[in-house]
Amino acid sequence: MGRAVTPRVEQSSRMIVDHERRLARAERTPTARRAVGRLAVKAGTPADADWTAAGQLVPPVGTMVLDTSGSRLWVKTLATAGWKSTVLA
Repeated sequence: MGRAVTPRVEQSSRMIVDHERRLARAERTPTARRAVGRLAVKAGTPADADWTAAGQLVPPVGTMVLDTSGSRLWVKTLATAGWKSTVLA
């Protein structure tokens, strides 16, 4: 009748599913944000707590956030609460 799935194929399938789940978790972003790579879009000033609420410890240095309500581009500069911004014209 049907052929049994070999342990190697079954293991590979599990690895692919696990990898896809890890990618999906990595692509999750804080509430009210949509991220492309390391650029996030948010209405308002970013805070480290935005990422903590999403299950990450803190955003990595170099993370960029586009503030749609304040027309600012924010960049994470320090590991703890270091954000700098510039006004977009």
